[in-house]
Amino acid sequence: MILSSEASGNTKKKFQNMCAFYEVPVCLYGGKEELGAAIGCSERSSLAVLDEGFSQSLLKKLEIVRDGGCENGKSQSE
Repeated sequence: MILSSEASGNTKKKFQNMCAFYEVPVCLYGGKEELGAAIGCSERSSLAVLDEGFSQSLLKKLEIVRDGGCENGKSQSE
């Protein structure tokens, strides 16, 4: 589950509690416009990633970005 950092406190709490119960990873990332644009839609507060392989790949990418690290020798800010 990816939640926008701009999501309301109630929305964040609702999804974080549900994901904790079902043991689903939750990441806070980007604004509502960013999340919507990532899937070709208008603003979104949350995205559910249903494909397990894609989910694992996203978690790795988000961890690299969060840690300010590099991937394939390139800084994420380049």
